[in-house]
Amino acid sequence: MKAIVATGAFQRPFNTTSLDEFHGHLMNNIVTIAAPRADTTFQERYIYVLNGDGTLAVGKYSTELGQIKGIVGWVPFSGAGALQWVSSLRADVFFTTAYTPNGIGAVTVVEVLDDTLYLDCAIPVQAVPTPFVTGGKGPLFAFANGSVTLMDQVTRNMGTYFVDANGFIIPQFNGGEDLTLASLVAGQPWTATLEPFAPDAPPGVDVGQRVKRRSFATFTVKVINSTGLFSSEQDQVTPALGTIMNQHRVPDYKPSENQALAPILRETVETHSPPGSTFDPRAAIIKDTPGPLGISRIDMVVSI
Repeated sequence: MKAIVATGAFQRPFNTTSLDEFHGHLMNNIVTIAAPRADTTFQERYIYVLNGDGTLAVGKYSTELGQIKGIVGWVPFSGAGALQWVSSLRADVFFTTAYTPNGIGAVTVVEVLDDTLYLDCAIPVQAVPTPFVTGGKGPLFAFANGSVTLMDQVTRNMGTYFVDANGFIIPQFNGGEDLTLASLVAGQPWTATLEPFAPDAPPGVDVGQRVKRRSFATFTVKVINSTGLFSSEQDQVTPALGTIMNQHRVPDYKPSENQALAPILRETVETHSPPGSTFDPRAAIIKDTPGPLGISRIDMVVSI
């Protein structure tokens, strides 16, 4: 991956610069590149690169004076479907993806990236898009004999519901359940994981900082518009990062709250001390329940 940049020089007005430094292994036989502009609800700038083997790499970059600034950070992007194409129009990013629901046949859909929704493949149950409407069948016939996660009142997670063979939601008669609400949205849950790097042991006077195990004394997260999160610690003997280990769970509701109502969007600071020690301590913030979560600051105290 290279970019053509303007140098400002008269004799050599343009030059090339590498965009995949340290991340070249994420690129292979590039098929298409999508670079949406940043006038959407999030102002970060991203590049989406579809590889010949169907994998996707996403890069985040900054600009200064109209040029790419610094190094582009890349991460792999994956999901349940097989990605076939990615494109962008202004601020919108579109994915053409083939899914195999319930292991029966492949269904190809075009999806748009929308960070205002909290479920993947989100469908408004009372206003199903025309291509999903099938005569005599229920609104969720695309998920027949499967399961969906439901949300109502915009931010209330109702949990997992099963869909019958005709595409109708099977009621569970939970508190506050109303499957006729206009705000009812069905979709598939997904897990967001943020793992900040723990700072290296500082140089200076020798106190064994390079040869001793280290641990988190404190891991603090300042959140806004939050409906709960989960924080986890990992070392060489714990489950893979993203595995729910119930070490520090911040639930959507407090015990005294009415769960038939949408949860309060909290602005608070959550602090805990992940247990264990290792030479490379790792901690992560995991959002494994649908709903909003904004992280404005992360602070950590790590032993040397």
